[in-house]
Formats: sequence, C-alpha cells, structure tokens
Amino acid sequence: MIIYLVRHTKPDVAENTCYGQSDISVIEQNFQQEVLRMRAILPVSKWDTIYTSPLKRCLWLAKALARANCRISTDDRLKELNFGKWELQKWDDIDDNEMIEWGQNFIDKNPPDGESFARLYERSVEFWEELISKKHRTTAVFTHGGVMKSILTHILEMPLKKSFAFHLNYGEIIKIDTNENQMYQVEFLSSSKNC
Repeated sequence: MIIYLVRHTKPDVAENTCYGQSDISVIEQNFQQEVLRMRAILPVSKWDTIYTSPLKRCLWLAKALARANCRISTDDRLKELNFGKWELQKWDDIDDNEMIEWGQNFIDKNPPDGESFARLYERSVEFWEELISKKHRTTAVFTHGGVMKSILTHILEMPLKKSFAFHLNYGEIIKIDTNENQMYQVEFLSSSKNC
C-alpha cells in the first residue's frame, strides 16, 4: 500500500498568526502553482478514494487534484491542532504566562479551550491505523503539519517530543510505502518553500 501525505498550501493569514483549526483560505496564486506542481508528482490517476481534513485549505487541494470519479472522504481527525482561545491571535499577543505554562509541557498541556498535542497524536494514529486496514493500493491524505508529524512519529516509533524535528513546508509531499507486516519506507518527495 502506498500512501501520500500532502500538506496544504500556504494559508491566507498574516505571518506570526496562530491559526490551528481556523477555517482559513489559501493564497490563490500560490495555490494554482502548487496544484500544477503536485499534478506532475502525484499519481492522481491511480486514486479511487482520497482522504482530507474538512478545513478548506486541505479540502480545496484534494478537490483540485482528484479525478472526477475519485471519492473524497473528509475526516475531522485530520484537522490541525485546536489552539482554542489562541486561534487567529498573533503569537506575540498571547499571554506570556499562558505561553510559558504551555511551552513547559506542550505535549500534554492544552492551550486554553484547545487540545493537547498528545490528543492530536491519538486521533492521527487512530485515523492512520484505520486507513492501513483498508488496504488501498494507493491513496492520498490531505492534511496539516501537526497530523503529518504525528503519523511520522508513530510509524518511525519515535518519542512524540521528537516530532518537531521534522520541518514540513507548505505543499510538502511524503510517500509512505507499507506492506502487510507494517514495514515502512518513507520518502520526502518535494515541497515548495514559497507555497
């Protein structure tokens, strides 16, 4: 089974903004360029079903790349981390004490009214295990950086705190080849630093 993890393109939001699960759009010019680039890399003709976060920055990309007869399945487990009250705030404007407290244990601590990274990891792994049980020949998952890091950490059997060692650009494509023994081969195909 071959699974392509695809990160959304650059969101249309001011730099240094915490946007997590906010349903923001993408930068249109970058988006069109990325769709063309990805079509040249991804085996879209082989997909009969693909999976996506319901947030439009992922859903639009999935729809732009899917063939007419390809089933698009949305799944809330593929959403980015919920930052709660911090959503759409500038990182610099978030209360220093809250940030320090969260930063001391960002794996298990929730941002105010948000979710912990451990919870994001749990739902990402739950989705992944369900996906590989479906035994597609090839498929794609359109999602966010936090989910992709969680899946990589899981399949490579790394401690969760090491997930931030992965730098994932917008438009990142990761090919994961797995067999029935859940042996994984991971290949970073491409990304565009501008998108």
